Amino acid sequence: MSEVTYHVLWARFKRQDMYLLWIAGLEKEYFWTFDNQRVPAFRSRDKIIALAREQGLPLKTEQPQLHDLDSVAAWMDNPEKMPPANSLIVWNAFSDLGQSIGKPFDGDTKAPVRNRVFELLYATDGIWQRLGYRSIPAVWPRQERKVLRRILLQGFRLWRKHVYWAD
Repeated sequence: MSEVTYHVLWARFKRQDMYLLWIAGLEKEYFWTFDNQRVPAFRSRDKIIALAREQGLPLKTEQPQLHDLDSVAAWMDNPEKMPPANSLIVWNAFSDLGQSIGKPFDGDTKAPVRNRVFELLYATDGIWQRLGYRSIPAVWPRQERKVLRRILLQGFRLWRKHVYWAD
């Protein structure tokens, strides 16, 4: 039997904070949907907690980490700069959204350049350094920045289409 945990996910998009119900299983992570195409977002953490209670879901009580979609969207207007450190968090949220709604997220399709982009996201985020690996500065070649921007654009399209205000 696989263990499933339920969490509050805090995101900021278009300068508005939103809270979603995020589900982590052993094999996949995804968002709660009322149907298989739309993910409800709430304006307060209390409302997502109430939803979990209504559904009888054992919600984890840790403080959610901000998924700042706005900072990544701002970078996309000026992709010559280095992507923000939280780009990996946003990428993963888009991947989880794709799982939730049954629509492919381009970042989940492995290919040589995509794989280099994903590795650079890990280096930029600092995960490797936190795990004790030697600090190697991330260098983002133009092609990798272009691919990252294209992948994230598709993720933002999925977000705008499938995440909606439930309150």
